[in-house]
This record gives sequence, structure tokens and C-alpha cells, in this order.
Amino acid sequence: MRAESFALLLALPAGACVGSFLATVRLRARRGESWIAGRSHCDGCGVRLPWPLTLPLVGYLLSRGRCRFCRAPIDPSQPLLEGGAALLAAAPFLVFPPTAALALALLGGLLLALSLADLEAMRLPDPLVAAVALLALLLLAARHAGIAVPPLPQLDEALMGAALAAGFLVLLRCAHRQLSGREGLGWGDVKLAGASGLWLGPQALPAFFLLAGTLGLLAAIARGALRDPARPVPFGPALALALFLLLLLPGEDR
Repeated sequence: MRAESFALLLALPAGACVGSFLATVRLRARRGESWIAGRSHCDGCGVRLPWPLTLPLVGYLLSRGRCRFCRAPIDPSQPLLEGGAALLAAAPFLVFPPTAALALALLGGLLLALSLADLEAMRLPDPLVAAVALLALLLLAARHAGIAVPPLPQLDEALMGAALAAGFLVLLRCAHRQLSGREGLGWGDVKLAGASGLWLGPQALPAFFLLAGTLGLLAAIARGALRDPARPVPFGPALALALFLLLLLPGEDR
């Protein structure tokens, strides 16, 4: 078996495990439970689950979407997050060599965690945003050492991209506040845009903001049609998805 195929086969279950972990953290945080201690259990009856039912995606299929003990429905976000994380982890291995793909798979996990935090609490945790920026800087150093990495800008262009991306969102934030009298973008969005600029450089920023704006607009339209239109739509997930999609485009260093 080729190394690329083997890496892809490993990425799928590894990504699903990351998605399962994030889904567990999300659900337990809602209930005020510790996400570190305690084995997997049914949210309805509290019965501990046997290990086959804790396997990502497999457990949901085996139980047919319901607890085997009390028949309470399993939160559908669980398999969706597991499947989505598996795809995020595997997608880079379809485009890049294993070393570069692994870096993007790690980034995908960070971006997924950031998106969940923004959707749940309307905030982007600084440690996760810092990890996105730090990973880009580590990859720039690795490239200098001759290690295969995803297409990245040169260091000076990366720093310029970070400054321009963050500066643009600061201006957009101020303009929105002046025109509407309320906050439209959080400082977490500004920081995530800056971290994204490290990955993209200045040349890719127009495409980045156009794609993120389009995704954010579609999310706002969907929110208005399906839920409470008055509830604000977080912009972090749109920024995260736009960054990941652009990085999947093969090409030379940016």
C-alpha cells in the first residue's frame, strides 16, 4: 500500500475521534459536566456505554440513533461532528504529501474547535487562535529546514498578510459600529483574520474575505429562515472554513 493511501486511511478514523471528543466537550459543557473525568454515558439515563457504542460513527450506527437502554435519541450533532471532522482530516491527504497534509489536518482540528466555540458561546478562545498562528510560524521554520509543508507565503509576506487582514477587520468593525451603533465583529474575529493572514499572505486576502463574506451571508440567510433571525450569526466559522478551503487549493508557495 502506498504511503499516501495508508495516511489517508489513518486520517479518517483519527479525524472522527477528534470530532467525537469535540462533540463530547460541547455536550458536557452545556450540562456543566467535566469533560475530562467520567466515561461515555447516555445523556438520558446516565448508563455507561459499552466500548463498541463509543466508537465514532460506528456507535451511532449500531445503536440506530437511540440509546439501547432507555431509547432516548442521541444528539444528531454527535455523528455530524464526527463525520465532518473525519472529512476535514482526510481532505488534505487527497491533495498534498503526507507531511504537508498532516499539518493541514491539525489546522482543520483547530479551526473546527474554534468554530464550535463561536457557535456555542459567540467567542473565539485566544489559546486556539494563537495555536493557529503558531502552527503557521512553525511550518515556515520547518520549510526553511527543508521539510515538506503546505504552500505558504514567505515570512515577510506572511507577516504583511497578518497585519493587513487584522487591520481590514478592525476598519470594518469600526465602520459597522459607526453606522449601526452596535458591535458587528468581535476582537476574536480580528485575531483569527490576522492568524489566517499568516497562512495566506497578502495576495490571497481578497479571495479569503470574499469567500468568508459569502459564507457568512449564506449562514445569516439560513439562520433567518430556520431560527430566530434576531440572534447574531458568528463570523468565526466563515473565516475558518474560508481559510481551510483556500489552503486546499494546490499551488506553489503563496
